[in-house]
Amino acid sequence: MVALDIGHTRVIAAIGDSRGNLVASERREMDVDVDSTAALDVAARLISAVSTMAGSPVIAKCVAAFALPIEAESGRVRASVGLSAWDGIAPGDEIFKRTGIPTHVENDALLGALGEIGAGVAAGKRDVLYLKVSHGIGAGLVLGGRPYRGANGLAGDIGHIKVAGRSELCRCGERGCLEATISLTSIADQIAATHHGAEVPFGAHDAIDAVTSRILQDAGRELGAVVAQVANLLNPECVVIGGTMATAHATFFEGIQWAVREYARPTIAARTEVRLAALDGLSTLHGALLIAARTVVAAR
Repeated sequence: MVALDIGHTRVIAAIGDSRGNLVASERREMDVDVDSTAALDVAARLISAVSTMAGSPVIAKCVAAFALPIEAESGRVRASVGLSAWDGIAPGDEIFKRTGIPTHVENDALLGALGEIGAGVAAGKRDVLYLKVSHGIGAGLVLGGRPYRGANGLAGDIGHIKVAGRSELCRCGERGCLEATISLTSIADQIAATHHGAEVPFGAHDAIDAVTSRILQDAGRELGAVVAQVANLLNPECVVIGGTMATAHATFFEGIQWAVREYARPTIAARTEVRLAALDGLSTLHGALLIAARTVVAAR
């Protein structure tokens, strides 16, 4: 089985065994948003590379994760103005053309949820909200033990919920979107602006100053306030924070936890676990390999 995780700034390919266990992976940094053809070409080359690394030229199935809205019926990207290079493209078909491997495409956050349920902090849970917070923000929903994709496969686009009082321009063309205020890019810009353009580290084990701490805490609280409202609506057992920001300084995660306790109904907040993803940034790949393995087994 092979999995692809195609985000906004990198392409990762991984190969797994028939049980969905990761065997080898390869990564390439690039600006995925601006050139769909180049990104798909890189994906095909990385599939070949991981196949060689694993010593297994025969691949039964590919599941590709995209940080873009994919319409269920057509399998085509329905992108905004800022991602027009991808609009109308059917990534599964394009990968098949390049590799000859049958390819199923899913939203990356949904696969992240399935990965954490299969081998992470949400193991055994049936109602899970997974948030992938990186250069974009997306949500994956598993309700009643089943992936929830919505009427057209576009559920989980939480990053474009409008935040009251904010006017930052989002790449979707609108202003005040959660993604424009809380994403990795936005937070890094805020830290750089307050530190005279210097790149300030804010990893889990980095020492940070009071200003950086305040930026991360405020960002966490703003995201947590939205999570609280979603929790009030869906009543999940577990909220999992994944993506690059899951490894940010603890202040960010603490802000999310505080806001969920503060703004969710007490009966909801008391029974909703808010956890950091456990799979070292590979939640999405694990979910993709798991789905690939299950699909092949079901077809036998």
